[in-house]
Amino acid sequence: FKLAEMCERQHVQHVVYSGMDYIYRVTGTRCSRYDGKGEIEYRLKELKVPLTALRMPLTYEYLIHSLVPTREGNDTVFNNIIEPQLEVDVMGSGDIGGVVKMAFER
Repeated sequence: FKLAEMCERQHVQHVVYSGMDYIYRVTGTRCSRYDGKGEIEYRLKELKVPLTALRMPLTYEYLIHSLVPTREGNDTVFNNIIEPQLEVDVMGSGDIGGVVKMAFER
């Protein structure tokens, strides 16, 4: 919240923020990593601070690094694998700059 109040006090002309969904407001379940960013974005909007919130999907690199195999008995198991029936947006981390540039051009 301090960031939002500071932007309001300083009359910041426009904030560009890497936002995330406010999981608690969406599901009623706390998720501190997501909710912290969501709370800030919500407060910026509440204070009517001019805001562009960018939401980037997971990156391939994040997925690759999170797929660290572990041993369970005699088996090698990959934890943190996304359920195959779920549709998930993913992009390469090298593409993020181009997406942000395009957002500013439009």
